[in-house]
Amino acid sequence: MSSDTFKTLFGNLVLACVHMLRGPYGLGLDPGRGISVLYGAPPATIDLVMVNFQNHDVARPLFDPVGRPWPERLVHADEGLDPFAYGAQLRRVFAAHGLTDTLLERTLAVNAIYPDAPAGESDLWLRGEGGHGAWRRFSTSWTALLIEQIQPKAVLVLGPAATRAIRPKLKRTPIVEAPAFAAPEAGQDDAAYAAPFERLVQLLGVR
Repeated sequence: MSSDTFKTLFGNLVLACVHMLRGPYGLGLDPGRGISVLYGAPPATIDLVMVNFQNHDVARPLFDPVGRPWPERLVHADEGLDPFAYGAQLRRVFAAHGLTDTLLERTLAVNAIYPDAPAGESDLWLRGEGGHGAWRRFSTSWTALLIEQIQPKAVLVLGPAATRAIRPKLKRTPIVEAPAFAAPEAGQDDAAYAAPFERLVQLLGVR
């Protein structure tokens, strides 16, 4: 993909999100809630696209419709900048499999569903109609388009909700499914990532 096409793709995504927010479905979002699309500006080379289901921390929307549309760099790449508690496990698992450089330099992290909402509302965003359905179709279509246009070496889909939301829309790119990363208090064992990350290492061609 040429650099101009790359810039146009993400520029159009910003415009589409702003248009959606200013329309009836954006005005219909719960008061005080925003949207989160990317977890950092797209790097020049993208080997891996990491798909989360949704930002469940409604106090930290990552998309700014009037300023910078997403963080300047991947928030998970720097412990000091990462506002999400699950980032510690994410960085640890990537490091354990020799993928720190990939995470820092060649990973695009994106949500399947853009509006922020508590985890307890996940099923509503997966199945609901009205505004929920409109946002689900908008979000998953754009995320799938990004992946199909970028054609990364692999897509890492985190958690069953993200799988249900986005996998049916992906046709060509190799997909690896893994549990969603968790905050330390959840006590989630890193061993759960051994098999999926071994496959990820193979797809990425990392030695």
